[in-house]
Amino acid sequence: MSCLIFQKFFRTIPVALEESARLDGCSDLRVFFKIILPICKPVMFTMALITSIGQWNDFYMPMVILGNKNVTTLTLAIYRCIGQFMRYMSESMAAVMITLVPIIVVYFLFSSQIVEGLTGGAVKG
Repeated sequence: MSCLIFQKFFRTIPVALEESARLDGCSDLRVFFKIILPICKPVMFTMALITSIGQWNDFYMPMVILGNKNVTTLTLAIYRCIGQFMRYMSESMAAVMITLVPIIVVYFLFSSQIVEGLTGGAVKG
């Protein structure tokens, strides 16, 4: 998904920016670091946020890798506490809501950057 979003965003950058930098004597690396990279900050931020949310919600990889019960993630801890015969539904739902709070806070803090990054690579015109 990130490759697709980056590809679409890079196609919307005008070639005239790169050409004018080359006329001014910039090398390939300088064009990238001084012109292209600052333009790509919203897309990079959006992809970092989407990837971190995906990793926060990951269940299977930590379950496979972290076989030790002393080291666990929040989702695995909830899974291990619920068990086969769940009796305390209110406590387990409270634990689920506690694990969702950081992601909801991050989303609301950075929702404008997410929208800007996702629409930056959209087809315009």
